[in-house]
Amino acid sequence: EQEQQFSYVSGNAYLTGPGHYVYVTGRRPAARPVVNHGGGTLTTNGLKILFALLCDAALAAAPQRTLAAAANVALGAVPAVLQDLRAAGHVVTLREQRRFRGTKRLLDEWAQGYARRLRPKTLRATYVTERFDTWREWNLNPAEVRWGGEPAAALLTDYLRPGVLTLYAERLPPRVMVEQRLKKQDRAGDQRYVEERRPFWGTLNVEQTRPDVVPPVLIYADLLATGDGRCLETAQMLYETSLARLLPAD
Repeated sequence: EQEQQFSYVSGNAYLTGPGHYVYVTGRRPAARPVVNHGGGTLTTNGLKILFALLCDAALAAAPQRTLAAAANVALGAVPAVLQDLRAAGHVVTLREQRRFRGTKRLLDEWAQGYARRLRPKTLRATYVTERFDTWREWNLNPAEVRWGGEPAAALLTDYLRPGVLTLYAERLPPRVMVEQRLKKQDRAGDQRYVEERRPFWGTLNVEQTRPDVVPPVLIYADLLATGDGRCLETAQMLYETSLARLLPAD
């Protein structure tokens, strides 16, 4: 009635202009089941298992014991999470073999759950250092400590200037603390500090272009958790370059 043109995903449309006229109404959108992932996937163990699958889809076809070891959870936690993912259509069985179908939507759901439930538990300590701006020159052994968050994204995209230096390590080596003059200080929520986070995964094998950074799925989630506009831009860049092929938008 108002001559307002429109086009809906379901197929309804009113488009008019010189030489063309389209008017379709009455089509209903295809029903899409709304799946609640709260039963297993968004628990702490569920987030760990889903992280392992997002990083390595081949784990879906592996024995459940292997998946549990990769996610660093008890074997008994795996069946409920797989059932939850199967109900959502993310795990399917073809020729008696499980396959994982990850999507960007699932990645973002995981990132939200990780930020709320799992990420706060990984923070061990925060430090200040006069060597903050020389972080690219720090001599880190990837077997002991790896970059995460903003510095990891900067290394992969060459776009972001980190305001917080995130290090993932079971225990920060004394050598690193001495060489980089790290002084423990509560600086959470501030800028220009170093944060030490504990890895939450297990024997996870991920092919990466750089061995000194954590998996891109985690870098992406850590960037989103900051809420900072430039970090969000970098997260999208990281998705397009490192994750879109494996976790396509649906």
